[in-house]
Amino acid sequence: MRHIRVLLALFLFAAVIVLILVTALAWWITPDRVGHRLAEALNTHLALKADFQGPIEIKRLPELRITLPAATLTRSTDGSKAGRFDAAVIALKPWSFFAESPRIDHILIDGLSYNPKPGTPAAQEAVNRLSTTLWDVELMELRNSTIAFDAGVFGPTAAKLSAIQARLENISEKGGAIRLAGMLESASISGSASFAGILRFNEGTGDLLSRIAVDSPAATLDGLLNRRSVHAEVRAKSVTPTGSGWQIESPDARGVFANGPEISAAAPSALLSSEAFASDRLSLTASLNTRNGQFAASGTLKAMQRFHPQNTELSQIDLTTRFTPTNAADEATESRLTGNAAWSEDGAAEIRLTGTLLGAALSFNASSVPEETEDRRLNLNGDLALGELSPERLSQLPWDLEWLSLLNFRGNISIAGLGPVWGLSNLSAHAELFKGGLILSEGKGEWLGGKTDFAAILTPDGTWHANFRGRDGRAESWFSGQNRPAGLSGRTDATLTLAGTVQTPDSPAKLTQADGSVRMTSGAFSGFNVPLAFRILADETPDATPPEVRQPHSVSAFDELSFSTTVKDGRLTILDGKASAQDWSGDFTGEALSGNLLIQAVFHAPAAAKLPELALAASAQTGSDLVPVWSAEWNKATQAVDQARSGEPMTLDRLGRRVERAIKDFWQGLELPDFKLPEMELPDWKLPKMPWEKDEPAPGKPASPAI
Repeated sequence: MRHIRVLLALFLFAAVIVLILVTALAWWITPDRVGHRLAEALNTHLALKADFQGPIEIKRLPELRITLPAATLTRSTDGSKAGRFDAAVIALKPWSFFAESPRIDHILIDGLSYNPKPGTPAAQEAVNRLSTTLWDVELMELRNSTIAFDAGVFGPTAAKLSAIQARLENISEKGGAIRLAGMLESASISGSASFAGILRFNEGTGDLLSRIAVDSPAATLDGLLNRRSVHAEVRAKSVTPTGSGWQIESPDARGVFANGPEISAAAPSALLSSEAFASDRLSLTASLNTRNGQFAASGTLKAMQRFHPQNTELSQIDLTTRFTPTNAADEATESRLTGNAAWSEDGAAEIRLTGTLLGAALSFNASSVPEETEDRRLNLNGDLALGELSPERLSQLPWDLEWLSLLNFRGNISIAGLGPVWGLSNLSAHAELFKGGLILSEGKGEWLGGKTDFAAILTPDGTWHANFRGRDGRAESWFSGQNRPAGLSGRTDATLTLAGTVQTPDSPAKLTQADGSVRMTSGAFSGFNVPLAFRILADETPDATPPEVRQPHSVSAFDELSFSTTVKDGRLTILDGKASAQDWSGDFTGEALSGNLLIQAVFHAPAAAKLPELALAASAQTGSDLVPVWSAEWNKATQAVDQARSGEPMTLDRLGRRVERAIKDFWQGLELPDFKLPEMELPDWKLPKMPWEKDEPAPGKPASPAI
């Protein structure tokens, strides 16, 4: 019984203690005292004042759970509005409330809206107070929250991170883990953003921000960058404070643009401070898949980016690019650029680049001076010189018109040549690039060995217009071939008005207008011998086109040839074509289709002897080598000749020529080894003069008798 009485006494004592403690909890932890303690903590540690819009609810056991109503937050230093939240819940051990720095199990804040205003005296005061705070939170959550930044914090315009879902675990004055996701909105960037890392607050003097370190930081963005869809990632091994900034170990950034390039940058280390970002060796790589192949770039440079004012310095640039065509038979092309570049927020800039572009030499020197303007683009003045480029290699460039809108440029452009396909060389022009539009004026150069003047405009939407005039060119420079006559030769003058669209990642280049005229003199075209065709037609009249008329080495000389051009249904069309020579003339039309040129012509021979004017229809087709292959509607021409001679007796001379033609065609049709056919010489038959014949024959060779 004694033991029982002792145990009862102990239980009674414990019950009294518990009753006293519970009574103390009920008496001491009241909504007023909790509100007072929270207000004191907010003011002491964050320089904030909360104006609650309802009563505070408290649940004391088995854990102390404090539910806060919606509240408005103001800065206690200057009374300015800082933000608000919709609700908050704080959970901790009941007795922790009495500790000076209680350990909090869980903090949940819903609907927080906050504007930190970094850099202001009020924000600096909040950081100073937070730096001296001792706290211990096992888990802190933010839901459906928004943090807004004024213009100048992360760029020239305001920015906002909304729909925030964040978790901070094991947060204390020594650090903690953070994971955050939300929607980022600014003038140039928008989309889903996230951040994760392990925070460490190093010991030492100074405010909290100067002592913060991050292990394994990682940030991502899925959204729009300058209206272009992008996925971006930024990672590092660690970020450590140095006193004047942060040392970033193994930074690595990567960006993938939809229908655009994939760009990555990495460095062994970098320095970041409130004034600048610097890296002694920044490695860059980029790749882009185009219609014609894959474009890849890699290189290194030394980078310095100052923030206030904005100033960028890129030195020791060494960039190599390589284009691998889709067609495995085509050769890959490499380019390399070296030099330096620097530009500042006030508009001053200096860029010096040399090297090769798609195998052609390149030199770009430009600079600008500070000027007052609302346009934040660089306004450069300088010179761009390029070596020999071909249309095939120009098509390898990753054309993206938005890149042209990154800067403004005024100066001179020169290109050594654009290859034999265009016949242009030693080109020069004055260029003005402004807000994505390009104007070329005072253009001069050489065209097919002659001279040319040109002007062109490229609008930001990819549409271009050009005026072109060429004079004293030689067409054989364009149509020349090996071991055969030029497809077309002669002195050439041309005047053209051109328009079209450039190649983009979404569509190929198109020619929409090519109105003009071309005139050629003292020239010839190959593949068809018009004078020989008419001579054989008149003298021999074979049933099929004579092979010697349309051999690769057959040539027709003309005194003048002219035609007009236009674009119809997306195809280049030749109109009103006319050709004239001493013994013949011609009319023709044509069109360019799938890289081939199709010509429809009708040649005319003047009336001669007893034959009327003859017409011979013919057509030609050229491939990419511009070699014409001719065919003629011979049957129609022979029918016209036969009809004209229907009442005319056959002479022995004409009969002999027809026999010779038949034997020659038969011999060539055998496809025997190539050797010369023996020439057949007809006997000069002469009949004696009859007594009744009164007309004397003309002097010279006597006429063959009629049969």
